[in-house]
Amino acid sequence: MVAADTSLSSRPSRETRSRIDDPHLRFWLAFVGPGMPLIERGRGDRVRESLRASWTSWRGVAWRGRAVEPVLREALWRLTDEQLPEGTHTVGGYWTRTNDPEIDLALLAVARSGCTAQGVRSLTPEDLMAAWT
Repeated sequence: MVAADTSLSSRPSRETRSRIDDPHLRFWLAFVGPGMPLIERGRGDRVRESLRASWTSWRGVAWRGRAVEPVLREALWRLTDEQLPEGTHTVGGYWTRTNDPEIDLALLAVARSGCTAQGVRSLTPEDLMAAWT
């Protein structure tokens, strides 16, 4: 239910982040749980409108990013060696205590329209979906 992620580093790191592993529970805790008093009063429409408004706000974008990261990491693990940059032995993120910087992927881009940066391999969302089959 709770997962602990460790920052990747060339030296052993104690920088650990805990997160709710279940995406449905994470959604419920972020959006539904705080709206329960309104839902219980029959005003679920207000909760829905609040969710719609916050979905494109910083809070919604941050929540979606954190929700998608574990799914993308698992898909990257499932890719074949030919699809990953040569010598890839681990998949993860790097961060410091202050989160400056926070790096999730390096030398690999996932983009709908491709990537023109030299030395960066590009994958499409379809490539990641195919990793699950």
